[in-house]
Amino acid sequence: MQAIMSHQASLKIIFIFCLLSSVQALCENDSTPKIKFRTEGFAETYFVYDFTSPKQEFRPAFYYNHHVNNQPGLNLALFRFAADYSRFKTSIGVMTGSYASANLADEPNWSQHMYEANISLQLLKNKQLWLQTGIFNSHIGFESAIAADCFTLTRSLAADNSPYYETGVKLNYKTKNEKWEYNLLLLNGWQQMPNFNRSFKPSLGFQMLYSYKKYTFNYSNYIGNEGTTGMPQWRFFNNFYLIAKPHKSVSLILALDVGLQYHAIKKNTAFWYTPQAVVKYRLTKALDLVGRIEHYADRNAVVTLPYKNAALNLFGASMNLDFKFFKSLMLRIEIKQLYNVDPIFINDQLLSRYNLSAAASLGVRF
Repeated sequence: MQAIMSHQASLKIIFIFCLLSSVQALCENDSTPKIKFRTEGFAETYFVYDFTSPKQEFRPAFYYNHHVNNQPGLNLALFRFAADYSRFKTSIGVMTGSYASANLADEPNWSQHMYEANISLQLLKNKQLWLQTGIFNSHIGFESAIAADCFTLTRSLAADNSPYYETGVKLNYKTKNEKWEYNLLLLNGWQQMPNFNRSFKPSLGFQMLYSYKKYTFNYSNYIGNEGTTGMPQWRFFNNFYLIAKPHKSVSLILALDVGLQYHAIKKNTAFWYTPQAVVKYRLTKALDLVGRIEHYADRNAVVTLPYKNAALNLFGASMNLDFKFFKSLMLRIEIKQLYNVDPIFINDQLLSRYNLSAAASLGVRF
């Protein structure tokens, strides 16, 4: 796993950025007013210090964001280009950074810098019914790789160990009053880029969102075979969350992930679960205080690798301060404490149940 992308890869990203910006400039001068073009970007640098394991190069293996330890890092640099025309939409996003190198390390080389690449078609003229195909954001969870869209500096254990992106086909429908939204998905597995050297294993997904005033409730699921044709392992994953704003200064997220995996040959079922709660309090217009508690239990190592021959049964708590200098610039500071029932963290060449870390990040949106 590489912490920082190679110089050559970074030059490719810069070249694509300049090319797409030039395309937008040319199209904006075109006399066709119906086509709408948008560009946006995000970049986040960070520094994490692990008090328990300061000499380790990387954070524990169950982290994919902000995982480089005790040295400055670029978590994500992203550029997106989108175009809308009548009942047609398309978008493409390219990225670099330690998140991309860690999360897409096993994917084909051509796709390791792809954030998204999709096209959408509105099926009915007067209905919000869209068909989307390609690479798009996951329908699971309330967090994304873009830190500016998340309450906390670092991602939760639930987010880092469930899909950030998906490839396949998605049917999206919103009711006229926009209170209900539904997604039905045919996917290429559990967070997998298209790969012609791998057999295609179709998976299914469903999402239901309900929004009312200051409350949003979500239920998402995933069903697929994570084994092989001759040795199937059927995965059924469920994601619930509630986002609420009970007060003008307070925002709250309650979430629960529950997964089950059935081994058809061994005739046994393993499961994992992840509850968490996040509270954000607005101290001033430019300063937020955020607290999070979480629990990640994957005792059978279904989605996480066995760590130091011990089960992952982990509790975490974190607190961060967010300083917003402008609408597009944010400085964040976070302190995080982890505790695992079995000792898994390296502490002066010994194993410990505790891990304490501090992190700072600077993110800009443009």
